[in-house]
Amino acid sequence: MPESANISRAAVVWIFLTVALGIGIVAVSYVMRDRDHWLSDATMTVGCSLFLVAPIVYLTQKIQSRSDERIQEVRQELSDEVSGLRRSLAESQEYVYERLHEQESQDRDRIRRMLDDTSYESVLAALSAARDLRLLSPIGVRGDAITTDFYLRLQLVNDDIHVHLDTFDEASVFSERWPKGAALADVMLALASKVKGTHWWPGDARWNFTGAFEKIVDVFLTALQMRAKGEFVHNVVEKVDEEWILSDWDAVAIGQHYQVTYDRLDEIDWFDHLVAKGWTERANVGVMLDHGQFLRKLARSTELDELI
Repeated sequence: MPESANISRAAVVWIFLTVALGIGIVAVSYVMRDRDHWLSDATMTVGCSLFLVAPIVYLTQKIQSRSDERIQEVRQELSDEVSGLRRSLAESQEYVYERLHEQESQDRDRIRRMLDDTSYESVLAALSAARDLRLLSPIGVRGDAITTDFYLRLQLVNDDIHVHLDTFDEASVFSERWPKGAALADVMLALASKVKGTHWWPGDARWNFTGAFEKIVDVFLTALQMRAKGEFVHNVVEKVDEEWILSDWDAVAIGQHYQVTYDRLDEIDWFDHLVAKGWTERANVGVMLDHGQFLRKLARSTELDELI
């Protein structure tokens, strides 16, 4: 701004001197008119030119100066608007991220509550939350009870919970509908009365499904964590170690962005193909492939039952 002011003052001085010089030359031309008419006309032309050009130059400079100032003002306004827009976008992005993180935490808490409260109402709320998140498969979710030969599978049918005991190659060897108001312990006692007297009974001390229940919760929590990292998972059923999460239609390698759909299991020798990868364990690959075939058949039979 000081520089602009100095230029303006210098221009005024220059214009004043030019105008004064022009007036002086015009006056001289009048004095010379009686002596030398041609020279008088020439000096008159020069004087008038100086007198008229100076204001035009001044006005042009004034307009240019005002235009430059306005351009600077517009640039500053645009810069301020862009800065404000960037701040607004950053704040919006931060808000969205915080809300997503908060929602994810709430979803985790709703499912994790199953571990602290195994009542019918608590488990139903957790399974319903998983269903709303498209995590719960129509065939249910399961975890293996290592002290028995069973997998504990919880299936939500409308608003009823069905508890199944699957073996390695057979689904629903024993099943029990979870009565409203009953706890998990009541259901497991009812199942025990069915299993006792068969070759499946492991003994009183080994009739323990705490670990299986914890694994069911872990299936959902792992799926939520994978989703938060951008991996596509839904209808999850079980987890194979820390390597695979299985749904009713595919197996997804945890943290690898690698998927095997069950409808392709017969295309190639998947075992050799997957074992050759550096991040797989032979035992886990075998379990994943066997359980994938099992869950594929179970999903198909469930779909047929629903049609019937």
